Amino acid sequence: MGAGGPECIGALAVGDCATMTVSPIRPGDAVYAYLRALGHSERQIDRMSINTRMYHDLGVYGDSAIEDMQVLAEKFGVNLSNFDFDRYFPPQFEGRNRFEMVLINSLPFVSKIVRDRREYLPVTLAMIDQSLREKTWPGDDLTQV
Repeated sequence: MGAGGPECIGALAVGDCATMTVSPIRPGDAVYAYLRALGHSERQIDRMSINTRMYHDLGVYGDSAIEDMQVLAEKFGVNLSNFDFDRYFPPQFEGRNRFEMVLINSLPFVSKIVRDRREYLPVTLAMIDQSLREKTWPGDDLTQV
């Protein structure tokens, strides 16, 4: 799009970026209030679209992702009983045992490589918006890519 507008990178759409319609997030949208509650500025939100993905585009994972989802449940009353965190976000610390965890997380570039090798389903702001309106996690119907 242009400088300051929503990015096409990581957007979920059929077709290519040149023909994709990016839906901006507006102050009246439920997801706007959620993003503000997470501490995002208006300027940051202006660079997002309804297709923005929490982990893949914003880099939210681990403890931060847990906290963001807790805000969705506790502040906005969304039932997340059918939300499987491990399908959508990597943990804060990777590793099969304590030694591996310390080794991986002591070198930042290794941690990123390990996180990137697993595939996670996207959590888009569209999914968050739907869950805010319906007060429950949308489930698998929106996670098919």
